[in-house]
Amino acid sequence: MDISRSVDNSLNRTIEFLKELIKIDSQQGEPISQCPFGIGPKKSLDKTLDYCASLGFSVKNIDNYIGYAEIGEGEELIGIPMHLDIVPPGEGWSVDPFSGAVIDNIIYGRGVIDNKGAVSMLIHVLKNIEDMYPTINKRIRLIFGTNEETGMKCIKYYLDKGEEIPSMGFTPDAMYPVVNGEKGRVHIRIEKEIKIDKSKPYIIVRGGTKENVVPSHCTAKIINGIISELTTKGVAVHASNPEKGENAISKMVIKIVEDNMDFQHREDIELVSKYLCSDYYGDALGINQYDEVFKNTTLNLGILKVNEEKIVCELDIRYGKNIVLNNIIDRFKKVFCNGWKIEVIAHKDLHYVDESNLVLKKLLEAYEEVTDENGYTIAMGGGTYASWFKDMVAFGPKFLAYKTGGHGVDERVPINHIRKNMEIYTLALIKLLEL
Repeated sequence: MDISRSVDNSLNRTIEFLKELIKIDSQQGEPISQCPFGIGPKKSLDKTLDYCASLGFSVKNIDNYIGYAEIGEGEELIGIPMHLDIVPPGEGWSVDPFSGAVIDNIIYGRGVIDNKGAVSMLIHVLKNIEDMYPTINKRIRLIFGTNEETGMKCIKYYLDKGEEIPSMGFTPDAMYPVVNGEKGRVHIRIEKEIKIDKSKPYIIVRGGTKENVVPSHCTAKIINGIISELTTKGVAVHASNPEKGENAISKMVIKIVEDNMDFQHREDIELVSKYLCSDYYGDALGINQYDEVFKNTTLNLGILKVNEEKIVCELDIRYGKNIVLNNIIDRFKKVFCNGWKIEVIAHKDLHYVDESNLVLKKLLEAYEEVTDENGYTIAMGGGTYASWFKDMVAFGPKFLAYKTGGHGVDERVPINHIRKNMEIYTLALIKLLEL
């Protein structure tokens, strides 16, 4: 068994198929017949399943929501959920985000690290394992989702359809060494209907586009007032780490309050400023419960809309072991009690796999043997498919020391990182097959 040689022999095919996937714009689109998440995700799923079938894998398309490819035999199932959908590329790239350009042995493209790179790597790792072993005593299933970035409806569909739940596995959609904890997360909307006297000063505010992104832009107008229009700019980052960005909504609301601007329903904006804009961790609201594994709670005011009829705030909150959803809702009800409506739009429980878990230990062993570095576990605020399966963890493909530009400009991965990933994943799966 020569893992290094098998990876070398399949590396070019891995890169070429990854380029083909990158060329498909698989952002979520409008649902149409046979395309629940738009044309792009379906094209990407079709491409992947057709390619896997050409390699001799058994494949299944589950109503164009999700699909899988499988090798091996036996009762036990190793599951590896990944996703083919992508976030929008945005502006400012130095290359075409859908070209798969290779410059100085680095491949660029939207989805190259999140998550199409892992898809191509694992397909070829499975083919190599199949070539190495005449018989495989467990089944290994690559699960290809198409809605991970915008709700994970695909993996829910997989489960709702009664598809087989893996007895072990991992998702290659985070970083090394092993991510064994994902914070609980909740999308909350608070709303208050208001009445305006249009003959007096009143305020219009618009900021943010998604609750789980720190907003980079916010505008405000005071109608019938001295100031006609204000704009604030921030730095957009994922809401799981709001302290790494700069919230344009918070800047705007704090400025409006501190500058003593006169407008109707000022007291409601002051409430938003005091409890939702003053910190990243929910300290003012009273929901920050630090623990050693997950650290601080995080709070992101991602959307604010104020018009003549209502005030709407949408928030992303992520929390650890020492607080539960009911505690969070109770705090909102206590603070926003005068005419405010509080609604939970979406919620996902905290996910944690103990370090004593045997599969987790085998993954760390594989990481250590290939990299010659100490393995350890990480908890994070972001969410992956792992949280939908008991005892599943996230494992790679990102090496922490390298900035990949995932969800940002010039998303990229060095080809030597792809090679190392394939070695790690091959060894990891061999270890799981031996359990």
